[in-house]
Amino acid sequence: MSQSNEKKQPFAPPRTPAEELITEIYGSLLGIEDVSVFDSFCDLGGGADHATNLAVRLSEVFRVEVAPSEVIAAPTVDRLVTTLARKWGGREIVDEIAWTFMQVDQLSDLEADSMLRSEADYELAIEHGAGRSEWSGIEASVKRRRLVELLLEKTGITLEMRESLAGGESELPDS
Repeated sequence: MSQSNEKKQPFAPPRTPAEELITEIYGSLLGIEDVSVFDSFCDLGGGADHATNLAVRLSEVFRVEVAPSEVIAAPTVDRLVTTLARKWGGREIVDEIAWTFMQVDQLSDLEADSMLRSEADYELAIEHGAGRSEWSGIEASVKRRRLVELLLEKTGITLEMRESLAGGESELPDS
């Protein structure tokens, strides 16, 4: 029996929205279905290219700067959530972002478009050079990203790219 198999912890399913979303991203990037929150990214087959792709995806979703080296330094879903929580100032915020992202992701393009229209958010259309009649020409992913932003703004969370704290440290304790 190999050493890594002897140290392997029992399967631990996601406990929070952030853990659920990140396990889905891990699985998608690595082509595996069941990811435990304590599985190491590297032990699951993640290499440098995967770490880069994961860092980019996490940066897109959570709007914080995530470096591939941070993925390697915090290789489990649990530890990555802690890293994101330090950048955002709490796990609750990271969970709210993840939950909102997953809810919007489940909407059909028509439902997402309808929700944006109900929010009267034509600013995005104008920003992308489209008039109200050309709203449908805007890429669905851009509309979804804006919908996530609008929904989170209602909770007091403003999504904008956040810079990492100096040295990546925070006052937030590990939880």
